[in-house]
Amino acid sequence: MIPCLIALIITNFTSHEANYQNETLYLKGNVQIEMNENTSLSAHEAHYNKEEGKLYLKNCLLQRGTDRLESHTLSIDLTEEILEFDQVSGQLTSLIVPNRTCCVQGEKLYWNHQSKTLSLSGNAVIRDLAECDLKAPQIHIKQSLLYNSPLMDSITTEGLTILSHREHTLTCQTGLHFIRETLHCTSIGGIEYKGDHLHLLADTLDLEGTLVKYQLQPLSMHLTGNIAIEKDGKKCLADTLDFDKPLKRLRLTGDRVLIMQERPSLTLSAGEVIMTKNGIKGVGPVHFTFSADELERFKKTFPHAMISP
Repeated sequence: MIPCLIALIITNFTSHEANYQNETLYLKGNVQIEMNENTSLSAHEAHYNKEEGKLYLKNCLLQRGTDRLESHTLSIDLTEEILEFDQVSGQLTSLIVPNRTCCVQGEKLYWNHQSKTLSLSGNAVIRDLAECDLKAPQIHIKQSLLYNSPLMDSITTEGLTILSHREHTLTCQTGLHFIRETLHCTSIGGIEYKGDHLHLLADTLDLEGTLVKYQLQPLSMHLTGNIAIEKDGKKCLADTLDFDKPLKRLRLTGDRVLIMQERPSLTLSAGEVIMTKNGIKGVGPVHFTFSADELERFKKTFPHAMISP
């Protein structure tokens, strides 16, 4: 066995394998490893297994450019360029906005350099993601290179996912998928939004976003299935919702769109409803009372609503 060293500097790990007569190398103390001109490692302990082609580290810090990740343990497959972190936290750059950073945290991080994919799992959290925080059991990130800097192509989450910004919260029951280039976000399996005096439920979400001062904001939105809305004294049931921010218009459709407003008092049933800053407009046959079936449907979602057929 090679004696323990205070520091090890390796510019190309595989090219130095012939220098080692043993199958393993153990290091303790202030271990410093230079993987290439852009990536370095520091750790309290390191163990290199020549036969496996793997490097194992404890209490380590990885730095790549402005990326900085700390972990309790780290294993590196030097042939496949796969890094597996345990109890990881730190910051990554350029996930959505170039020259910006975000903080990551999770029980495990799987990073494949060849396929440019990262998978964060176990109470996974990404903070300051276009000024939003993202939490999910599993977060998968696909990257590409832009001017030799990593940039996120997409984020896919699995399980109960929460995307929040200040008082705004979007909860997706089964996960979401986000594409950076088009700022396109989709989710199926049930979503809930709370914020700005608005509470909204739906089965699916399809959203096109825009960046305003590094903040992700909705540009257009399409929701389907079991839509329920509460805002500023209004309650509404519909099958589909289309929101156009430039036009400041909300369009609701369904077998019958049901709306109840407290002040001024209004009960409306129609096949289509358009809402703008100027008011509410029913399209097609419009009734200003609910039928018995419509009232029963409305009461199932809003049991405390004070309304008569």
